[in-house]
Amino acid sequence: ASAYTAQSLSSVTIDGVTGLRSAEPALYTWGSYISPEKTSIALTANFATGTTSYTINGGTPASLTSGSKVTIPVVAGTYDIVLTHEAPGGVTTTYTYKLARGIAITGFEVANSDTGDILGQFTGSNFDVNNRQYYLTAANSVANYKIRMFFDVPNGFAYKAWIGGINNCPGVSCEPEEWGDSFTVSAGASKNGGPLVMCDVPVACEYGNWQQWSVQITRASAAIASGSVSIGGTTTTGRVLTATTSGFSATPSPTFSFQWQTADSATGPWADLQDANTGRLSLSRSLTGKFVRAKVTAQNGYSTSAEATSASSAVVTAASLAAPTSVTARPGDGTLTVAWVSPNDRDYTGSIVSATDGTNTFTCTGDVNCVVSGLTNATAYTV
Repeated sequence: ASAYTAQSLSSVTIDGVTGLRSAEPALYTWGSYISPEKTSIALTANFATGTTSYTINGGTPASLTSGSKVTIPVVAGTYDIVLTHEAPGGVTTTYTYKLARGIAITGFEVANSDTGDILGQFTGSNFDVNNRQYYLTAANSVANYKIRMFFDVPNGFAYKAWIGGINNCPGVSCEPEEWGDSFTVSAGASKNGGPLVMCDVPVACEYGNWQQWSVQITRASAAIASGSVSIGGTTTTGRVLTATTSGFSATPSPTFSFQWQTADSATGPWADLQDANTGRLSLSRSLTGKFVRAKVTAQNGYSTSAEATSASSAVVTAASLAAPTSVTARPGDGTLTVAWVSPNDRDYTGSIVSATDGTNTFTCTGDVNCVVSGLTNATAYTV
C-alpha cells in the first residue's frame, strides 16, 4: 500500500493569534503574536487520516482529535507548539508554530548624545512601574540625547524595532541595544517619547503589546528665576513668625531652604540663628529687643540656585506674665519640693520671695525661679 503523506494534515487553526497563516498549503514554521487581550488560545487541527499529537514548549505530548479544539492558557512569554502527524504506514511529519505574548523589554538607557555619558537607566525612584513610564531630568548643559533599548528577541523570531514618538533608529529601524538617532530637548522643556518599542515581524506586527514602555526627558532650566520672601506674624515672645516665598520658578520646580537671622538693629549686621532653618520661627525670650529676618535659597539640584532675603521685622518685645501670688499644694507623702520656673517665652513682672508650710518660712533664691524643699509633714503651703 502506498504511504500517506504529510498532506493528510489539511489545516491548523490557532484562534487569538495575530498574523498566523495557518491555511498555507505547505505548512511551514510560523512565528507570530498572541493578541494582547487574549488569556487563552484555541488549537484546532483537521486531517483525513492518521493521528496527531501536540506539545507546548517541549512538554508532555497530548492527543489531538481531528476537528477538536484544545484551549491553551497563555501568559507573557514564548510558545513553541509542535504538532506531530503520523500517517497510516508510519510516515511522521512535525509542524512548529512559534508564538510570542508581546516583547519582553528588559530596559533602556538615556545618554548625552554628544559625550556618550549615561544619564538614566531603567531603574530608580523615577521609574513608574504601574504606568510603565520613566521620568528623567537632565542638567541644562545637556541638549542632545539618544536612547537605546534592551529587549529579548524570542527564539525563532526575527524582528526589528524603533523608538516611537522621538526618532527612528539609524536606517529606519534598529536592532536591540543599538542607539537611536539623537534628538534635542530645549531648555526647560520636556519630551515624551511615547511608546519606546515598536516591532516589525516578518509575519505580523504588534506594537509592544505586552510591555510598552515610554520615557519622558526633561531638560532643566539654566537658572531658577528670582523671587522674594516675606515674613508675617506678631513680634512678641512666644509667637511664631512665618516665611512665605513667591516668584521663584524653574524646571524642575525648586524646593526651598530657610535660614533665620538676627541683629541688634533693623539695618544689621545680621547673624544666623542656630537651628532656625525652617519656614517658621518661634520667638524665644532671648530674642527680646532683637530684629529678625528670613533668608531663603531656592534649588532643584540641576539649575543655578536663587536667593532672597526678607525685610527686617519689627523689634521683638517681651510678653509679660504676672508672678503668682499664691500656690497651694497638698503633698501626699509629707515631703515636698516645689520648682516655679518662668516659661522661656514670657517674663514675670513680679518675684517670688518666700514660701511657708504654716510654721516655717523658706526664702526663695532668684526673682524668677523659686525652689522650696524640706516641707516636712506639711499639709499645705503658700507662696
